[in-house]
Amino acid sequence: MNSNFHYTYKDIITALKKINFKKYPVIFVSSSLGMLGYCKNASSNYKISSFFFKTFKNYKKNNATFIFPTYSYNENIKKNVFDLNKTKSKLGYFSNFILKKKESIRSIDPFVSVCGFGPKINEILKNLPNNSYGKDCLFSRLVEYNSYCLNIGLGSNWIPFIHHLDYVNNVDFRFNKKFNILIVDKEKKTKLIWNYYSKYKKIKTITDGYKIGHESEKKKIYKSINLGRGKIFYCDYKKLFDLSKKLTKKNHRITLV
Repeated sequence: MNSNFHYTYKDIITALKKINFKKYPVIFVSSSLGMLGYCKNASSNYKISSFFFKTFKNYKKNNATFIFPTYSYNENIKKNVFDLNKTKSKLGYFSNFILKKKESIRSIDPFVSVCGFGPKINEILKNLPNNSYGKDCLFSRLVEYNSYCLNIGLGSNWIPFIHHLDYVNNVDFRFNKKFNILIVDKEKKTKLIWNYYSKYKKIKTITDGYKIGHESEKKKIYKSINLGRGKIFYCDYKKLFDLSKKLTKKNHRITLV
């Protein structure tokens, strides 16, 4: 890496090779690519996204499965329609870039959908329940695999299952809410009732994972690698989940600001 914090496509490959994933890993990738600074030979968001996608696609080591958050947070839309092929992610350019790839399979979740590719993706997303959090949801299932959190340009505070923890702990600032949703998948349309763990509108709450992330770094669960002007944080999903569950059991409001 050079002194002015530029990075290259080769640097991306080199950084990921430093992570010792177990066999058949399932890697949950959260990202904010802009935090890494300038990428050489990439003059657009499309080109930068292509570099990362190419790296993941060609990452043959250990037959990895990659999962990306493509949350649309449809709680406030009037028509309550979730189109697997047309509903955009609200998590930025890269997540929408991934959605357009033919290799990607998207989960049926009108609020916090994910998409991904790899040998385990169909198994993981098959027959998910009609609830974003709780028993047998995606965030619960990932505990049963060789799963990892991979935060590119984001810190240890970015915890994918943070609201699932809220559900498990039955916190007093969220509640179960039912939504009538129309699921559209090309020509197929299905009506269903979806359960989403919503915030109370009258309670002004902001949640984050800084306290949990800080503790996970102290216990060396989250580790980091430099890339550009930022970092890649990574950890064992189950180890982070077990620590987070332990911490939130003691203090249900640890995720509240």
